[in-house]
Amino acid sequence: MDAGDSMCTWVLESMAHCVSTAFEVMAGYRPALQWEPLEAVRLDRIPHDLVWHQSLHAMPGALWVKASPASYSAIGQRILQATGLESQDDAAIRTTYLEMLNRAMASFAEQVASRTHRNVTCALGEETREELPPLRGILARVPLPGNVHVEIVAGVTEELADALTADLHTAGAASPMPKTLDLLLDVELPVSVSFGRAQIALKDVLKLTTGSILELDRTIAEPVEIIVNNCTIARGEVVVVEGNFGVRVLQVISRQERLKTVS
Repeated sequence: MDAGDSMCTWVLESMAHCVSTAFEVMAGYRPALQWEPLEAVRLDRIPHDLVWHQSLHAMPGALWVKASPASYSAIGQRILQATGLESQDDAAIRTTYLEMLNRAMASFAEQVASRTHRNVTCALGEETREELPPLRGILARVPLPGNVHVEIVAGVTEELADALTADLHTAGAASPMPKTLDLLLDVELPVSVSFGRAQIALKDVLKLTTGSILELDRTIAEPVEIIVNNCTIARGEVVVVEGNFGVRVLQVISRQERLKTVS
């Protein structure tokens, strides 16, 4: 498999993973999402579809996501039900679906940043009526309760795919790991997870008792920090593995950002 094929596969897998993860964060469970690559000819526009255009800072080209009214309505309704806010209001359902989509796009940008070592972030996305350009894309099938299956079409333009391929080739040409580093690979380092931090006055510390609650600087939807030897190296989400807490890595942060987190 050459660099182009490898990057194309990575892009498609990452897009599917980001959609599934964003849905899990908002709905509370991870669907057994299935996807398949699509030829550009199958990405033709259907009149009433909701088409989202998302560009990335520091990268050429863009991402496009398409869903039929039935598909995005089913996704929006399922997320609202999971939060106890069942609604038949079209505007609320549509807004909820777009929030899920924005989370997926932001997650994809983070993965691209980690892969390319660039400062890649999402630009302002927008709904569009334009015809979809030739894309490298996927058809993602999302199973929902009640034996409901919805479909989302997502893809990247040739410009973005080519830029990612070039970055992969550059990364592959990097120098190999020095042999002297082999001596350190078995060294064990402490790993911890930070749910957030808080600063309070000493007088408030003295008032703490059993049952006191401290409000942290991170919302429940934000990823936790994975810290190795007092340095934040990644961000992830809390999961349960056979009765124990675990963390699924969502983003490995850049070297420059790691240096800023050293305490």
